[in-house]
Amino acid sequence: MANAPRLSRGHKRYFSLCYAAGMPVAELAADLCDAWRDDLVISLRLQNVMTGADPNLRAVFRDRDIYRGAIDLAVVATSLGRADVATAVLSHPSVAALPARVLDALAVIHGVPRAVSESDDLSRAYEGWLKVGSATRGRRQAAFERYVRRWRADNEKFRGLTPPDSEFFTGDWAFEAVILAQAFQLDDAPVRDVPEYPVDLADHAREVGVLRLADDVRLPGPFKKPAPPKVIEPEVAREPVALSGTVSRAHLEALVTPVGDGPLGATTDDAILEAAVEAGTLLVIDWKGMALEETAEMLQAACRELGIPAPGRVPRKKTTTALDGVRKLDEWLHAVGARLIAIDLDSDDLLVAPVLAADHEKFADRATDTIRLRSVEQLIAHRG
Repeated sequence: MANAPRLSRGHKRYFSLCYAAGMPVAELAADLCDAWRDDLVISLRLQNVMTGADPNLRAVFRDRDIYRGAIDLAVVATSLGRADVATAVLSHPSVAALPARVLDALAVIHGVPRAVSESDDLSRAYEGWLKVGSATRGRRQAAFERYVRRWRADNEKFRGLTPPDSEFFTGDWAFEAVILAQAFQLDDAPVRDVPEYPVDLADHAREVGVLRLADDVRLPGPFKKPAPPKVIEPEVAREPVALSGTVSRAHLEALVTPVGDGPLGATTDDAILEAAVEAGTLLVIDWKGMALEETAEMLQAACRELGIPAPGRVPRKKTTTALDGVRKLDEWLHAVGARLIAIDLDSDDLLVAPVLAADHEKFADRATDTIRLRSVEQLIAHRG
């Protein structure tokens, strides 16, 4: 069942093959386009039926495949002058709810009401196309010519990737380029020698009068994830822990208690550690290795609980030794006024907690009756 044919995405390949074989564009615009639309509607209906059904059945109707098929059909139908098919796709409730900038752009071309998507993981293959559509009038012609000439090279890179990224490859013909030429009344003469530019389809689009936009219209551009903040400031900032004399259990408890909460209510040092791990303010690190990015994300969450600032961006290296990892994370936190305190259990596990830099100065290399708090430097010297 999992290997069943895709009901809608295979139409793009079949359409490309028929065009390459010389099928008249008028027939492509009529028979194949209508059949593709009908099958897409069936696919969307079956997908809705499969929601909540047996996972083995639901696997046949994978959302991403169907939605990419919907995008492909909306693009091809627009390039063929089949505004009726394109608007039917764009207006389908399942497609209308799909965040994708390429659909946003097509909606502008067809005058279909639609808000600009605030997320997008399906328009990657159309990123270059979106850049041309969002370019200013004075830059659009040059951007269009560059896009068509680079179309093959830019799309080929997706073929060498593993799924799902490899499935972004848009096919053998730059059908979507025809939309740009017609919608913005661009001169396609300089690119008609490009093998992937569908000249016959472009001539057909010119004859049937594909929709045209005003000169000052700019289509929505590619979605860009907002850059994370340089520093994640806590909603409630904590104050440094007051220390006079020896380190007590109360001091240890104060370091790992979420900001604004009362005491953890533990009566032993071990119980405090257990409660802090449960609260997410104390992290357990395996001495055998560390997933740096994952640990950094957990530290961000711990900082949020503790009322401590944290860096907005996490290190992207995936694995490292535990000692090297805690060193890098300590440096990462230090840049925003925090540090790591380590509790060395002399076992396969290490406990670390983020603390304010001011608390780090007070408590590093101090101990309660049963637990020693170490700075990362002291930990490396002890364990390294």
